[in-house]
Amino acid sequence: MTKNRLAYLASLVLTFALAYYRAGFISTMLFYMVVLLPIAEGLMVIITASSFRLSHDIDKKKVNKGEAIHYSIELANITPLLYVPLTVNYTGSDLLFKGNTFDKEPRILYPFKGDSIFQTLECRYRGTYHIGLDSVNIRGFFGLFERNFKSIETHHITVYPKIHEFKRSSIKQSISESSESVLSFDKLDKSNFSEVRPYVSGDSLSKIHWKLSAKKDEWMTKDYEGNVNHHVKLFVNNHLMSLDSALNIVIQDHIIESAVALSKHFLDNSIATDMYWHQSQDKHIKGATPNEFGLFFDVLANMTFENVNEKTLRSIRTETGDHANKAMIVLFTSTLTSELTDTLRKCSRDGYEVNVMISQLPKRILESMKDPIDKHQLYELLDAGVHVYHPIFEDDLCRLEVV
Repeated sequence: MTKNRLAYLASLVLTFALAYYRAGFISTMLFYMVVLLPIAEGLMVIITASSFRLSHDIDKKKVNKGEAIHYSIELANITPLLYVPLTVNYTGSDLLFKGNTFDKEPRILYPFKGDSIFQTLECRYRGTYHIGLDSVNIRGFFGLFERNFKSIETHHITVYPKIHEFKRSSIKQSISESSESVLSFDKLDKSNFSEVRPYVSGDSLSKIHWKLSAKKDEWMTKDYEGNVNHHVKLFVNNHLMSLDSALNIVIQDHIIESAVALSKHFLDNSIATDMYWHQSQDKHIKGATPNEFGLFFDVLANMTFENVNEKTLRSIRTETGDHANKAMIVLFTSTLTSELTDTLRKCSRDGYEVNVMISQLPKRILESMKDPIDKHQLYELLDAGVHVYHPIFEDDLCRLEVV
């Protein structure tokens, strides 16, 4: 717009000089036309901004990841005048919608006519975010004046995470010389059991020690070799990073889908599972059967992210204070602090099996982060016996890449 105004000033000076030094009907008319041009354009911008009509809608507000929503915009001219160009600006980032480029072409509305814009948006990431119009830019034909109309209510959409099946046999070696499985109960040696314990809701009948149950007059369960971790504690570090909102949604999507895949796998195997996170306050749910996965899914689908690094740290310390009731520890996070690293190392020294699921972020996000994960902290965790993994999603499967 600055260039247009400079060009106008140059035209004004030129026509004034022409009218002054070459006085005549044509030169005078040209001068007055240039003088009146910004007045006419300003009036047209004001008329357009005050009289155009706008409506917009989406066909559904709750979708599963990968599904498409249909977004429609209606613009109308209710006057007998020609409107100056209107350009719609969207709130939703192109990053959040697959294969879509928002239509940002200027549109001219003729008298008593309207125009429609239809967008099909495939939702790429889990989360709750805005979709709609941020503003309508109204700009004169000659680019001397413009006005942004911003009093537009946006729509909220909720995108539910995708459920990935955990692929146990595809743990890929990355840095370590040998790959290992976080799930020690994957390989069961039914010829040898290593522990007998009281029955837990969800244990299968095949694991019940019938003779000992009859003798003790209570249900007792056998844990086979490779299945001693009958209790898992999941910690979701739902910390909000200091990044652009769209990039945060990408990070959160990866953390949540990792937690969904692993919690489903544990519950499908009837492993007693507790999950801890912070959302205004410390929260906790537990389950031990496949039927209880719905509760975990609902919580993860609607989980919000806040500044919770300190709360996650406190929760881990609290829940690992009782060394008599050890459980497998699984932390889902996108960042590591020195305090968190020290706490996880202490848990490992105290005899806990500690597993850290770190989101493998795209390069463009890592470059935007103020505090990317320090490789030194990773090596400290590995030296302490902590298992560190990158959850990788391929089609409908989730595999763990060993770090």
